Amino acid sequence: MKKVLTCQTCGQWEDYEPVMLNGQEHFKPRFCTPCSEIERKRLEEANAAQELTELKAKWLTICPPAYRETDPNFPMMNRSLLSGLMKYEPTGGRGIGLHGETGLRKTRMMFLIAQKLHFGGHDVFYCSSKRIAGCFAVRYGKDRASDDARDIIRRCYRAEILFLDDLGKQRFSDAGQSEFFDLVETRTNQLKPILWTANATGDELAGMMSKDRGGPIVRRLEDFCEVFHVTE
Repeated sequence: MKKVLTCQTCGQWEDYEPVMLNGQEHFKPRFCTPCSEIERKRLEEANAAQELTELKAKWLTICPPAYRETDPNFPMMNRSLLSGLMKYEPTGGRGIGLHGETGLRKTRMMFLIAQKLHFGGHDVFYCSSKRIAGCFAVRYGKDRASDDARDIIRRCYRAEILFLDDLGKQRFSDAGQSEFFDLVETRTNQLKPILWTANATGDELAGMMSKDRGGPIVRRLEDFCEVFHVTE
């Protein structure tokens, strides 16, 4: 048996089907159908606005200030290559590698890709190769710097997508090379994409590390990424 509600928003009457449990009515509606729909849309828009605000705030913690204003028309940007790269989706654990001479905006292109992924709902973490090498070197201490280093390393392992910038600029110790190999090995085994940039080619990168680790690291970076040589 239907009942009549008085909408608390517009005051209109509307028939409704009561929910009766154990002889008592429960979940009595307070709003008519049109007002309920308006409220639902309002909440959706409020939640979307809050989510966007949070994403924008988090992006400021990911992207350094120097790269936040980058757009596809930035000088010296290979726009043809960038147009194709922006179609990338992190499926199957495959990432992207960009190598080429300095000044060709490899890092800026990668930040545009990372920005698209971040605002698309993906967990992206950025770390320069120098920074990760420094973290490997100091993480065994008992001070704030060591705590920060351990946190960065954890994020490099756990992030859905890891952006490693300027490979080849770092100076890994023997232990650091071993730990970097474990990072790359773990992420590729778990099909977690790596985005990376380098001035050097794969062979040159391998030559910067020990023979037993340089080659295996580079092979994994190449096998699990679409690698592009960036030119003007």
